[in-house]
Amino acid sequence: MPRHPSLFTTAVTGIMTTALAAAGLAVLAPPVHGQPEIGPGVKVNNVGYVPGLPKQATVVHGSVQPVAWSLRDSSGQEMAAGTTTVVGADQASGDHVHEVDFSRVDTPGTGYTLAVDGEVSYPFDIAAEPYLQLRHDALAFYYHQRSGTPIEAQYVGDEYARPAGHVNQPPNTGDDDVGCRPASPCDYTLDVRGGWYDAGDHGKYVVNGGISTWQLLNAYERTLHTDDADPDALGDGTLAIPESGNGAPDILDEARWNVEFLLAMQVPEGRARAGMVHHKIHDENWTGIPTLPHQDSQQRYLAPPSTAATLNLAAVAAQCARIWADVDAVFAATCLDAAERAYAAAQANPDIIAPEADGQGGGAYSDSNLADEFYWAAAELFTTTGESSYRADLTGHALYHGESFSTRGADWANTGLLGDITLAVIPNSLPNADITTLRDAFADFGDTLLDVMDGQGYPVPYWPQGSGGLSYDWGSNNLVLNNTVVLALAFDITGDTRYRDGVFAALDYTLGRNPLSQSYITGYGEQAARNVHHRFWANQADQSLPTAPPGVLAGGPNSGLQDPLAAAELAGCSPQKCYLDHIDSWSTNEVTINWNSVLSWVAVWAGEHVAALEPGEPDTEAPTQPGAPTSSEITSSSAVLTWPASADDVGVAAYDVYRDAGSSGDELLATTRASSAELTGLTPETEYTVYVVARDAAGNESPPSSPTTFTTQPDDGGGGDEACAVDYDVAWDNGGGGFGADLTVTNLGDPIDGWTVEFTFPADQRVDQGWSAQWSQPVGSGEVSVANLSWNARLDAGASVSLGFNGSYGSSNPDPTEFALNGVSCVVG
Repeated sequence: MPRHPSLFTTAVTGIMTTALAAAGLAVLAPPVHGQPEIGPGVKVNNVGYVPGLPKQATVVHGSVQPVAWSLRDSSGQEMAAGTTTVVGADQASGDHVHEVDFSRVDTPGTGYTLAVDGEVSYPFDIAAEPYLQLRHDALAFYYHQRSGTPIEAQYVGDEYARPAGHVNQPPNTGDDDVGCRPASPCDYTLDVRGGWYDAGDHGKYVVNGGISTWQLLNAYERTLHTDDADPDALGDGTLAIPESGNGAPDILDEARWNVEFLLAMQVPEGRARAGMVHHKIHDENWTGIPTLPHQDSQQRYLAPPSTAATLNLAAVAAQCARIWADVDAVFAATCLDAAERAYAAAQANPDIIAPEADGQGGGAYSDSNLADEFYWAAAELFTTTGESSYRADLTGHALYHGESFSTRGADWANTGLLGDITLAVIPNSLPNADITTLRDAFADFGDTLLDVMDGQGYPVPYWPQGSGGLSYDWGSNNLVLNNTVVLALAFDITGDTRYRDGVFAALDYTLGRNPLSQSYITGYGEQAARNVHHRFWANQADQSLPTAPPGVLAGGPNSGLQDPLAAAELAGCSPQKCYLDHIDSWSTNEVTINWNSVLSWVAVWAGEHVAALEPGEPDTEAPTQPGAPTSSEITSSSAVLTWPASADDVGVAAYDVYRDAGSSGDELLATTRASSAELTGLTPETEYTVYVVARDAAGNESPPSSPTTFTTQPDDGGGGDEACAVDYDVAWDNGGGGFGADLTVTNLGDPIDGWTVEFTFPADQRVDQGWSAQWSQPVGSGEVSVANLSWNARLDAGASVSLGFNGSYGSSNPDPTEFALNGVSCVVG
């Protein structure tokens, strides 16, 4: 959500300069701006791939035919070679891409590179160690973000050590005796020292603190109730924090730092709205960049209570009560009392909404739909207590159970999924049938996410739809990873390795297999995020200050471009390219506690699973033979094949469909992860004998299936049966070389199963990003080919299909004048 403009901006006006100087803050020259670094055309996980798991890369290439690739080790020795699989136009990136699969290479090492047609990737490793380290670095973020305590060099090093912030030492006003805002006074003050600073600012927010704390606690609690999970990996002595060695798991010690802050934000007994929870505490006005916490001179106030904040406390405190029951019974009892009082107060005050316009000095965090928070809180309280009143609220809720899944992903304002995770993973007294149904729902939605990933050039389990096509949200990386949690739990529940592989594919994207070759995790990868929006990791603004430590997640691509720098530099960007590694780009490069909490959750899970693969024996067992394929939906240029699936000890990674071409050699027609494939681009009136080979992540191949033979239909050559009409409309043109167009293609002839539309641009024009079809345009050519997707392949007589694209042009942008549908000229409207 849009939160806070930086006071360190491109144009530091005289008024701003005066204001900063008056506040005792250094006025520094603004950093140089620039377009994002795209990196090489071969996009890999910059950090590394895990032995025994799939290894895929994306290649930006205009060819519509496969091209050769070569994988080399650090000495230059070729370790593997092959040809790419053409994916085509990718909607989220605007790139025309191919895929490389080198999963069969499992030799550990550093400095691998992948070369395709003269382009060479950034170097990467094949190793498990980076993922074992990431879980510690991601969790270490929270000690750095602590408020109310010095950050000591013995835990973070001299570079990151700093004095305590907001402990009533001048110029701080302190957090030990904080009152309400003058505009909404209260007759008490609260001691709200401690907690975590929310993001790059000095605010502390209950709604964002809620999901953040819950995810750390759930990362630990899951290990107590999941077969083969390892709670000792999060135990005492695993983090560099002052509490290490006290006998409690370090992850609980870190989470407790914020649980105690959340408890302190509750309205005391005997006061108006007792049991409710103040929404947030922060400065009266925004501080500038850089400002270390102990330098903050702003007056700090409590915002009024909100129902959302109250339910966040109810949920987290209920979770706290059951986790600490065997660690610190007194603290557990305190948590349960606070949770029950908060839930009762929320029921009595169900619609106190934090104002959306309350963004002065801190983020608003306004949320007007609280159904998900009520569901989440009821789930936590029921799981902890088993009480019938909570059961009734839970089972009678519209979100019960499994109704919160979304391809957009969960976040601080959409928390129903958290309740489902608790009910599916943590033992409770729901009927076994209900729990089984919910656990099955995780697998079903996991399948949905895998389907989403299969259709992308840079696979991520994320698919938000906005006006005009795909649009990436603020903090998209956090949304990607929240859906990655669903894939991880689907693997926990089923053991199906497809879900595990989906988790690591999402990490591939986060660590560099994306259109910018950008690792969004600081300190990880050749081109890692560096200049995050932060008030004390502010090296870009003041070179005496550090960059962010390793293991911090940047928000990532954001089509909204809410900050002025991003709006100026990235106008017209394809969704996955709407990112700047710049301290002023607070809408794309911010960091927050709830983004690092889901990174921590996924990193803990990934570390656990790579550890399970180490040292391991090489996988030498091939998949079983697939069943014979069956052909259907045969047209003049396409056919659909289905076959009985193979089995494998660690899971089938892909199926390759080959044409038996006799003495001329076999031809690869398609590669798919499913046990079906749609073959396109076939020749009319031609006999095809095809077979299927399964392979696993280690590259072991099955025996070929029995073949099947089919013959494509005749092509009527344009006798009128496939007459068509096309409407081509330029939807927008910025006058500077960027435009978008909509096409409506209407079939005026007989029904069509499988279609291709072709046209030629008359000038220097190019499709950069298309949707609702497979778009391709060779480099240097104006010829555009647009092929159907599986869901819109059939065009009945009189039916239309709507398509669109965003593109670019040189000096002029004339409309194409000739279009053909399956080779037949169309009437142009």
